[in-house]
Amino acid sequence: MKTILVLGADSFLGWNVALTLSNNHNVVCVDNYSKRDILRANNIKCYNKYPEIQQKLCNNNLRFEYGDIFDNDFMKILLTTYQFDYIINFIQQKSNNFAIQNVNTINYTTNLNVQSIMQTLNLVKAYSPRSVFIDNIILNGTNTFYFATKKCGNDYMKFFSEKFNLKTITINLGIPYGLKLTKFPQPLFYGRIEYDNFFGTLINKLFVMITNNETI
Repeated sequence: MKTILVLGADSFLGWNVALTLSNNHNVVCVDNYSKRDILRANNIKCYNKYPEIQQKLCNNNLRFEYGDIFDNDFMKILLTTYQFDYIINFIQQKSNNFAIQNVNTINYTTNLNVQSIMQTLNLVKAYSPRSVFIDNIILNGTNTFYFATKKCGNDYMKFFSEKFNLKTITINLGIPYGLKLTKFPQPLFYGRIEYDNFFGTLINKLFVMITNNETI
């Protein structure tokens, strides 16, 4: 049984990975709910109810720590306490439509897709150098602001790996779709379905329109 840290665990991918891994491993979920803050600030609602992580802890292998990876004290305590075998990073801002609105959204996206990786790797180097750091890139086009920033973040991973002998892995993903896991079919554990103009995908929009008997 391994001890695994999932960063950005409130995301669609983050929660599903954390929940699945908790079947056989100790999993600590970390999130600061910044995405929920953005949704509230822009009056964006998800299609389905999406409870906060602390309401969905369903077994003794699953824990939640509310915190920000840019809080050095929080991260130091977290990394030294658990000494994780794996750190899986799902902190990212994927929406190109959201990113290019203005300078604030550009900075926010860069902060999540680039600075968060640099910050975490520096902390791993200092407090948990045996941990394997895993990141992912969703391959939805290479001519997007998302891909450019994620590519930059992964270049930093390569640098830390070669310079400081940290173990890092990048996983290339297709666009993930779906609502529920086979082993966790209850609505409480469903992923978040977004269908707005910022974060919604085309297939999610079609799903919502069909469900509501809207004209396509």
